[in-house]
Amino acid sequence: TATVVTVTGSGFVETEHLGCKVGPFWSPWTPAMFVSSSQIVCTAEKHSPGKVDLHVSVNGVDYTEGLVFEYLADVGVRAIVPSTGSSAGGYNITVHGSGFDSRLSLVCLFGAQRSNARIVTSSAVICTAPKVQSDQIVKLRVVTEAHTVSAGEDRKSTL
Repeated sequence: TATVVTVTGSGFVETEHLGCKVGPFWSPWTPAMFVSSSQIVCTAEKHSPGKVDLHVSVNGVDYTEGLVFEYLADVGVRAIVPSTGSSAGGYNITVHGSGFDSRLSLVCLFGAQRSNARIVTSSAVICTAPKVQSDQIVKLRVVTEAHTVSAGEDRKSTL
């Protein structure tokens, strides 16, 4: 999946040639969305972790130099502990996985209910379980901003 990248600068103009290249200069051009003269939004296709060049153009010919975009490792979930708990909520659940980078702003979703995720290590996150209906099975997901970065496991509450 692609990643939305907000580029902040100056002199952006809404033209049909406004666009970005993410990666080597020979990378394909993708159109950018004009937000203001100081901000545009580009799309970066899936890529292995690491830093790549980011080139921006308002005319389709001249591109910026020196901008860098860093792809982070994908977040993966292996296990949740405990995997069952009280429907009253309020207790901590540790999510074990990978790619929990401290630069990410992660959130735990218990069904549709949000809980802040506290990154402990690159392989562990702690979430607080919310109150749910008795004996309800709730899907736990770890997300960043508006994008789902990992599907988790189901958690069943008990009395």
